[in-house]
Amino acid sequence: MKFVSLIDLKTQKIVSVNATSNMVSVEADGEIREIRLPPWGAEFLYVLFKRHPNALSYPEILKIFRSHRLSTTDTTCMHRKISEVRKALNMLKLEGLILNSRGAGYLLPLEFKNIDSLQKRQKTEIRNKKVEKCMQKIELLVQAAIEATSQCEIIQNPDGYIMNRTPVKEVIANNLKIFDACVSNITHEAQLHSADFKLLRLQYVFAKLKTYIGLARISEYSISPNQWLEWFKTEIYQTLEDVEQLLKSIS
Repeated sequence: MKFVSLIDLKTQKIVSVNATSNMVSVEADGEIREIRLPPWGAEFLYVLFKRHPNALSYPEILKIFRSHRLSTTDTTCMHRKISEVRKALNMLKLEGLILNSRGAGYLLPLEFKNIDSLQKRQKTEIRNKKVEKCMQKIELLVQAAIEATSQCEIIQNPDGYIMNRTPVKEVIANNLKIFDACVSNITHEAQLHSADFKLLRLQYVFAKLKTYIGLARISEYSISPNQWLEWFKTEIYQTLEDVEQLLKSIS
């Protein structure tokens, strides 16, 4: 099946393209809306989504259209066809999804992240073995937080929408104890001055990562459990990667 999903980190919208059934769907605010595109339009979007964050060149787009026996003899015809896709996406309130980098090709906004690729991330190599061992423990805590998120319900509180942490409160407390110990060991191994720029940045991203492991993230909007989970996975792995990159630069 030719299927790909992206998540908009700004709005938490999940946009999916199924080139097998020629469907485009958007999940936002707990509702799913979808439209059917012509086969050439669905194929174009699918390849564009798979290529993200890189651009899809004009020759590649023309090749896709011609494979569907469209009469696109030049780039002017190609732009007209893409305008048709844009008009269809407007029905799903996806204005501005397809961007034109003039002379280079078409691409998507950078705030969109590929959900599939997040699960295939490559770990950053860390030379310090003690730090590496601590980071392995932290990654297990990240996975535990994702698992807990998939099981907890979303509830409303005065600040917005949060996870109902009550059923896993003791587990969270234990995980945070392990996390704090790992952070303490890593900070000690870094051997940096207390006012060092990199140490302060490291402390900042660790504090952010702790709010994920402690399931203390807040959403201003009411979103579905599926959206919440994908948003959570996207951001927690991005924060984990930020930690790894800083540690690599320090070591």
